[in-house]
Amino acid sequence: MPRRQEELEEEGKEELDETLSERLWGLTEMVPERVRSMAGATFHHSLFGAQKMCRFSRPAFMILVLPVVFEIEKLQMEQQQHPQRRQILVGPNAGSQGACQGSTFISWKALYCSCYVASLAGQV
Repeated sequence: MPRRQEELEEEGKEELDETLSERLWGLTEMVPERVRSMAGATFHHSLFGAQKMCRFSRPAFMILVLPVVFEIEKLQMEQQQHPQRRQILVGPNAGSQGACQGSTFISWKALYCSCYVASLAGQV
């Protein structure tokens, strides 16, 4: 019985002498030449198409997506500046109830505007 194990080990060593690339090359001989050439052409054209798509997508991204990003950024900046503009136009106490009840303003127009804005907000 020990002799049988030695024979199995020797057979295993003989099988390991063949490399993976040699095995794959041997398998290609089993497939017809026409099928191999079609598979190679399909792989080549797929790779070529992927490269073309990557080259096309970079400029398309710049043309289609970046303007949207810039418009979103512009909108966010305008929303941030809106309270500052309102404060400049109406006055610093525009949103408070005390603005209509005795605070001094630069002009009657500013007083009217601040009272109107406060009434719209439901504060008066």
